Amino acid sequence: MKRFLAVFLALVLGLLPLSAGATFCQDVDININVDIPIEIPEVDLGDILIPDDMENIWGDMENPWDDFTDLDPDQWYWSAVEYCLENGLMEGMDNGLFFPNAKTTRAQLVTILWRLEGSPQTDGSNLDFEDVKDTAWYKDAVCWAAEAGIVKGFSDTQFGPNKNITREQLVTILYRYAGEKDYDTTIHLLSSILLYRDADQISDWALQAMQWAVSQQIISGTGDGYLSPGDQATRAQIASIFHRFCENIIE
Repeated sequence: MKRFLAVFLALVLGLLPLSAGATFCQDVDININVDIPIEIPEVDLGDILIPDDMENIWGDMENPWDDFTDLDPDQWYWSAVEYCLENGLMEGMDNGLFFPNAKTTRAQLVTILWRLEGSPQTDGSNLDFEDVKDTAWYKDAVCWAAEAGIVKGFSDTQFGPNKNITREQLVTILYRYAGEKDYDTTIHLLSSILLYRDADQISDWALQAMQWAVSQQIISGTGDGYLSPGDQATRAQIASIFHRFCENIIE
């Protein structure tokens, strides 16, 4: 009997670790590593970007003002000339020059206005100006302006294409053009020609047009409080006035 008890106790004591281990549960960290092979194709970067062979994406977008060596981007006229060149209102003159300070002839002015209108064609059958030849580069522009009643000649037979145009003449032509196109010809009194020292120098026939242009901020002074109505307009001034006319009246 004692032997039996001894054997029984030995078996029980021997099983205790196993039985105890079966009475609790431990946290187990399981790490699963899955290797999925990914094939990355080889790319020859030389086929994508080769600096020596790379085309200039701006090659077809030439700046029209880059052709003129006498234009200065730091000058007051720059944005106006830029606008006129971009919109095809003005072109250069000889030898790749724009001549911003050159005087503007009546033929040049009429051509700018004609381009603004979309370069309409006329047969010129009613043109009686003896000083406008059939082969003149400005003939179509003069014909259109004369037929529309926008630009008049000095007489029935003389247009004076090579005569320089004054600032008040330019403004009068624009005023007449604005009226023909039913644009805004309102005259505001807040900005008046009377603010300029030489307002009394404006010709009677140009008074209304000049007041309109000043009030609509199409034309401004030439410095020191002078409007200079009788001064011959330069190409830079023409560009500036047309720029303001397009932005303030047409647009």
